[in-house]
Amino acid sequence: MDRENEPNPSARNLPPVACPVQADPDLIAQGWEPRHFIEPSRAEESITLYTSMGFEVMTQKLKMGDFSSACQACAISACNTFVMIYTRKPTTNHTKTPPAAPME
Repeated sequence: MDRENEPNPSARNLPPVACPVQADPDLIAQGWEPRHFIEPSRAEESITLYTSMGFEVMTQKLKMGDFSSACQACAISACNTFVMIYTRKPTTNHTKTPPAAPME
């Protein structure tokens, strides 16, 4: 194994990091399910995957208020451009589908 592919020795025993993000209650009421948040440059991969599985997909840019108070510092420095991926099963009962956020 070459050095650039070796795991970071200082991170070997660290627990996974999870940052709670508040999903949009209005979207949940419309049947949307939050899946995960991701960098906008990688969102297209998730959109393609969920669409291929038959879901409607949308993205929403995260706001500072979406992050828990414990995650504010990291959100400011690392996650302030991320988008939340939402999906829902397609149905004709939904009157309006929010568009996917533009990829930057």
